[in-house]
Amino acid sequence: MKRVAIAAYLLLGGTGADGADAQDRNSVFRLITKTADAGLTLSGQQVNAVRSFEEFTCYERAAQLTGKEAVVLGMETMGVQRNPFFRDQFTNRAREHAARGGIIAITWHPRNPIEWCRAGEYYSCSLGTMDQADFDRVVTPGTSADQMWMADVDELAGLLTQLTEAGMAPVFRPWHEMSGRWFWWGQKTPESFAALWRRPHDRLTNHDGLRDLVWAWSPDKESEGAERYYPIDREPDFVGADLYAADSDGPMSETAEGNVRPLHPSGLFAFTEVGLLPSNEIFEKIAPSWFLLWTNEFIDRHLSREPCERCNETSDVSRIYALDRVVTMDELRWPSGAPIVDTTDLPPRPPRLCPQGDRR
Repeated sequence: MKRVAIAAYLLLGGTGADGADAQDRNSVFRLITKTADAGLTLSGQQVNAVRSFEEFTCYERAAQLTGKEAVVLGMETMGVQRNPFFRDQFTNRAREHAARGGIIAITWHPRNPIEWCRAGEYYSCSLGTMDQADFDRVVTPGTSADQMWMADVDELAGLLTQLTEAGMAPVFRPWHEMSGRWFWWGQKTPESFAALWRRPHDRLTNHDGLRDLVWAWSPDKESEGAERYYPIDREPDFVGADLYAADSDGPMSETAEGNVRPLHPSGLFAFTEVGLLPSNEIFEKIAPSWFLLWTNEFIDRHLSREPCERCNETSDVSRIYALDRVVTMDELRWPSGAPIVDTTDLPPRPPRLCPQGDRR
């Protein structure tokens, strides 16, 4: 059955890895929408922050389990932008994946700009609440908090520019899960969150010339009240939700879809992050444009040091990859040719073998 679905997809045209065009925002947008219009879903796997240099990451683990490689490689900029070693490894891994025709999806967990903390310290710098008065200072141009915030945005711009200059158009998904309270940007007034989205959006696009970013927006879990945070004046290219359900047959995925999908004119909806994968029936019903499976124990719950009801058995990962609708790297077809990505001086990666029990 899967070969029939993919055959119909191939009839829509496009080429594989011997392509002709450079990757840009329009080509990535067309690829995602074309795939969704064909009734298919792009596969995706997140790699842990600062682990892109490792020989065997969660991307390789998923490939080992399923026999297939994911189209979307999720990467995290936290801790990368200030560390030359991690920065080089990050960009090399992204170039390698994109050169094979894959899509890079970037998440950013920015540090709290009004507290002293090192970039990349997730638990002490990204997690945690910020009161509304302090948040208002961050998004008010000219304040000291705004200047610190914009300095971090400018630092990120340098990293993103390296990717776009190498021929990539990454899916950029900042300030996610804003409907929750665990990040410093969470559950703020609609007006102030709109400012948080708008000011860096304008700076990255206009000041830094990063016009090949593909912007994605994703609230949390059921996403109730998500419309309060939808950036209508700087509309994203794609929307989705970050889903961490405790029951694969539960209502979370469908509730989130019902709250988020109607907000965007494309009508598309992605599993921008997913822990426990939904049942096949729910997955088929929602038909996400792509899914991005989260890292480590979410691929294999037995890797968790504690019981994890929101994590998958390895068989859950395999069953999703086996669905007719799920497109993997060997099945991917770009509408107008696969991207040409600069791989000059790209060092070869060693064979990727994972010993049993490796927790990466």
